[in-house]
Amino acid sequence: MVYTIPHAKSPLFHYSVNPLRIQLAMFENLKKFHFIPLAGCFLSAMLPAQAQTNPPLAACGLPAGGPILTDVTYTLTADCSQTSLLTIASRNPGITVTIHGAGHTIHVAGDFNFISTSTNSVLNLNNLTLDGGNFSHSVLVNGESINTNHVTIRRNAGGVVMNAKNLSLSHTLFESNSINAFSIGGNGSALLVKSGATATLNGVVFRNNYGGGGAVTVHGGGTLTANGCLTLSGNAPYDIYGTWTDHSTGLCTGTIGNDGPAQLPAPQPAACGFPEGGILDASATYTLNADCTLNANLILSEDVSITVNGNGRRISGAADTPSIITAATSTLIMNDLFLNEVRFTHFGNFRAERFVVDGLRSLAFFNMGTASFNNVRFENIIVPQRGASAIIAWNAYRKGDTTLSNAVVRNTEAQRAALWNVGSSFTLEGCITFENNTPANTLGTFVDHRSGDCAAVDIEPAIPNQLIVPSPDNPAPKHSHKWEVCQRLGAIGIFCRVQKRPGPTIEVWGVTLNSQGYFILEVRQAQVDATRPPQAMVACAADGRVAVRVWADRNVTVSMGPSPEGKTHHVTLAKRLNGEVIGTVDTHDGLPCSSAALATNATPAQPALAPWATPQEPRADGSLVHVVQPDDTLHSIAVAYGLDPLVIVARNQLEGGGRWIFPGQEILILSAPGE
Repeated sequence: MVYTIPHAKSPLFHYSVNPLRIQLAMFENLKKFHFIPLAGCFLSAMLPAQAQTNPPLAACGLPAGGPILTDVTYTLTADCSQTSLLTIASRNPGITVTIHGAGHTIHVAGDFNFISTSTNSVLNLNNLTLDGGNFSHSVLVNGESINTNHVTIRRNAGGVVMNAKNLSLSHTLFESNSINAFSIGGNGSALLVKSGATATLNGVVFRNNYGGGGAVTVHGGGTLTANGCLTLSGNAPYDIYGTWTDHSTGLCTGTIGNDGPAQLPAPQPAACGFPEGGILDASATYTLNADCTLNANLILSEDVSITVNGNGRRISGAADTPSIITAATSTLIMNDLFLNEVRFTHFGNFRAERFVVDGLRSLAFFNMGTASFNNVRFENIIVPQRGASAIIAWNAYRKGDTTLSNAVVRNTEAQRAALWNVGSSFTLEGCITFENNTPANTLGTFVDHRSGDCAAVDIEPAIPNQLIVPSPDNPAPKHSHKWEVCQRLGAIGIFCRVQKRPGPTIEVWGVTLNSQGYFILEVRQAQVDATRPPQAMVACAADGRVAVRVWADRNVTVSMGPSPEGKTHHVTLAKRLNGEVIGTVDTHDGLPCSSAALATNATPAQPALAPWATPQEPRADGSLVHVVQPDDTLHSIAVAYGLDPLVIVARNQLEGGGRWIFPGQEILILSAPGE
């Protein structure tokens, strides 16, 4: 619509002419103007003065939203909560915007973006924290030039945090930023250096950033240079993907960014022997001695190798179902382990032996690296969202190649299938049992080398979920496999010779005050055969309390101690690990690994035969009860009273053939008259 200028006497307008323009002043009703030429001049609408200025400040000292039109410096007076888009307008020359945070935090309650599209626009951020709140939005996008100093950027869940032509990042922390996309060379979860862009890091920490092409992605033609300190910790799948130049001087220490420590303390094993969560930056082996709870995500950094010996124990996830996440160049090995309500997102190398996953309500194993499972069970897994119940193999990063051998997959429910292969190599071999899976067992292409169904008994961790030393209230343990011999080692623990292993094997277990067992040491016959007597140490526990030794006549002695009474207990086997127990003896030599009896430069006599049990007197009612003494065996008790050992077993209903008797236990030899 074009408005015609009325006569000067019109009550709507008055106008004046000057050499530059005709100024129109609106009174009360007219709200829109367009322009018409008049007598060689140009009529323009009178813009309100505030339209040419930057948006008004909110209480925290930063505009709530809108376009920034002029150079400006903001200083925060409090924490901000941004709910609207804040942009840097395009102008030539470019606009420079500086935000001094004064230690405050800008919380993202909606979209919060700085967008610079003009050639010379500059954004300077100092002494502040940008907290994305895990909203699916980006915090910083498409800047022309961005400079940071003492800045923390965390919990952005929308993808790239910084993407600019020129980036200069100093004393900056990127923490817990994420992106759900997965692709080699894809955008980084924290930083993107595009072709033609330049980024310089000087004292920067990238920690716990997840997804995309890595915490940082450098596209071909982009340049990234690191100076000063640099810390890369807990990022998956990669720390920095692409070509970059590293002039960094080492890990950052002290504080970093606006408000965070440069280094987090390394997660320490809980009482059960395994960390409850955190970032693993160093290779380690963990041995479980009790069931564990994972209270937070556990992340393996790049180039870290972790081995978990479960000993038949269980790792259970907390209520929010934590994840174990592995970076692309990491290695995770898990053996003899039950997992409950713990999921995996895996980019590296994974190997599982005797491994059970059950009771999960989300995707169990998302493999984008390489994974091998042998002698495993996946069961009772329900996935309400789209995805596979047990395993999904995805052709990303390192192909997602998966091998499943000797496995049972049952009672799973999902929108896809129990096993779902998306463009990877997925091989089924050995025995495989599928049972009661909805809507299907498999989806996708599989290399099928199956030999038939599995027997359920074969799919078990090698050690029972809980090893309990018998007591009057807990008479005998139940095991998932058979042992030939289980014998106490004094008051310290027990050792067992295992049948279900390739060749004779002994396992030594310690016993806590609450009678709960914990695994200490394993020795196989091949190790014994490789020793060179007359006397040779086969194995020694890390704490020095257990030793296994081979003598000149090839007899094997297992020693453990000292007990609370200062005794070291020795059990000698004839010739092999599955041989007869030919003697037991207690000594006072201290730690077995340093005792005179086992020192490699000594020549002690072999332990003597165990003493026979001493018969005990009848009780007042005429009954005869033997109270088991240290070193007593069922056989020695039977000889002491002239009975067949099987009679004692039947009379006392002893499980395990009487191998689990313990000091202080009462064994009925003869009932009272009349009973």
